[in-house]
Amino acid sequence: MALAATIVPLPATPATAAPVQIQVPGLFSTIQGAIDAASAGDVVVVAAGTYHERIDFKGKAIEVRSAIGPSSTTIDGDRVANVVRFHSGEGRGSVLRGFTITHGLVSVTLVGGGIAIENASPTIVGNIVTDNDAGVHGGGGIGVAQGAPLITDNLVTGNVTDPTGAAAGILAVGNAEIVDNRIEGNTAGGGGGALVSGPVLFRDNVVVGNRALGFDGGGLSVGGGHPRVVQNVISGNYADVRGGGLAWARTETTEPPEIVNNTIVGNHAPSGSEVAGGGGGAVLLNNVVVGGGTASAVVCLATSVQLGVFRHNDVHNGGSAPYAGCPDHTGTDGNLSADPRFVDGPGAVAPATPPYRLQQSSPAVDTGESSASLTTTDFDGRPRVTDGDGDGTPEVDMGAYEADPFARLVPQMPYSVWTQPSGTPLDGLGGWVYPLNHPLAPDGQLPAAYLYAHYFGFVSGGALGQVGLVTDSTGKYAVFSVVEQNGTAHNLSVPFAWTSEHFYFPIVTRVGGGSWAAAVYDDATAGWTSIGTLALPDGWGKLAPASVTAVPWLGPAAGSCARYPRADVLFYPPFGFVGGVGRVATLTSSAAAPGDCPPTISTVGPWTRYQVGA
Repeated sequence: MALAATIVPLPATPATAAPVQIQVPGLFSTIQGAIDAASAGDVVVVAAGTYHERIDFKGKAIEVRSAIGPSSTTIDGDRVANVVRFHSGEGRGSVLRGFTITHGLVSVTLVGGGIAIENASPTIVGNIVTDNDAGVHGGGGIGVAQGAPLITDNLVTGNVTDPTGAAAGILAVGNAEIVDNRIEGNTAGGGGGALVSGPVLFRDNVVVGNRALGFDGGGLSVGGGHPRVVQNVISGNYADVRGGGLAWARTETTEPPEIVNNTIVGNHAPSGSEVAGGGGGAVLLNNVVVGGGTASAVVCLATSVQLGVFRHNDVHNGGSAPYAGCPDHTGTDGNLSADPRFVDGPGAVAPATPPYRLQQSSPAVDTGESSASLTTTDFDGRPRVTDGDGDGTPEVDMGAYEADPFARLVPQMPYSVWTQPSGTPLDGLGGWVYPLNHPLAPDGQLPAAYLYAHYFGFVSGGALGQVGLVTDSTGKYAVFSVVEQNGTAHNLSVPFAWTSEHFYFPIVTRVGGGSWAAAVYDDATAGWTSIGTLALPDGWGKLAPASVTAVPWLGPAAGSCARYPRADVLFYPPFGFVGGVGRVATLTSSAAAPGDCPPTISTVGPWTRYQVGA
């Protein structure tokens, strides 16, 4: 007898309410009215315009965001009180995004003319905080009095305090994370740009053009309680007393501030143009500190004050003494006093993109203390701790930037030249690459330091570009790089897990004016990966009608050509793109130039095979 199956219905899954979008103006004419009506998870979307009001999140886990961004959407506090307040235990789910916050005043609180955060942990992202005033208090732009907020991707500019106030840009006491902000042109009594105390993380910020009128720390002032100041660019700030770039106050030795991998350059003060130590101890590791003029770069306020931990820093002050009031650490514990050799030179004030990347020949390359590194990527987002000097041992570089290992091409390398017969300048160039042996193979096979690239020039300007695949000790990448005649490099790379015995098509193409984009095609997945776009001088014109296809070795120079590890690769003659239309160019191959290591070349069908080294 057959048994009938019994089907027991499952209970219905409770429906999850979709977030409600509340439009302003719309149902509500004010932002505060929409906040008051919102429930947890709702999003208040504010149309472009200027809103004269002060808002309070009232503990709600909601997002308040502009519809089209801060340049068109302003909350104006009319210089009456704090423009935005978080003081009811808000968490990271309380989000303020995409506004200009202006004309705030510290009145009912003690911090934060623009944005006041008291025992709360909201997310503040993508705002312009400008022209706010903390008076005799602190945090003209943003003030944090305890809590663990995330403050990221904001422009904090043009805020003030009285000459007795502190931190015109950002004041943070507590567990705040202050990451990837630009803090510029703020003026306070002390800590012109920012002041941090307690277990604050202050990382990857640009602190530029701020001023301390009566106290120390034109750019940044640091207190006790173990704040971490990591991988920032601090430049062009002024202090009327000490520490144009950064100063720490009297701090306990049990929880000292950690100041690690910062680039502190071109600041100004009568004493300690870059750094001033006020007492107690601080931990300074892997920093690049470059002063100028007659003032010392680093000053301690009394001979009894010691730099608690001071290792692997480059403190350089031109012809003047680098230290005053504290021991000269040059030559001890990995500390240097040498020109760090920036790619673009220091300059007095950092532009929008700080120009403090290191040349490959910099003494700051591979001379930091890797165990002290607190990040896995550098200020540009590139892998942190690479083999910058090519000695086979990766070490962290000093300063905020890791030198570009892909720019290290030794003169003695194999390559072959392809000549484009047409005199027509090219709009683009690309070609197939087929690595034959595994990029990590041992015992004389391809090591992690070869670049398979198509090289190209421009009609004018003399710059040399390359697009291709690379592997080194940090991993595998697709790269796009252009180096000017004066050595200035424009480099892009993205992680790209290429493997042996697969076809890849790296390409560079003009997308308008001096804008050039690069990408790589993976034949196995039939997918494109963008490497990025470089804005280059329009006067360089298009690509010159000649290119180089190369397998350069990125490691240290070998004593003879036979000592280079072997790399096998197949190259297809490049496609030249003219007038935006792709076509197969008729190309010819010539031998490597005299004095360079010649590749072994064999032709396999339409492909040319390169066997480099023994």
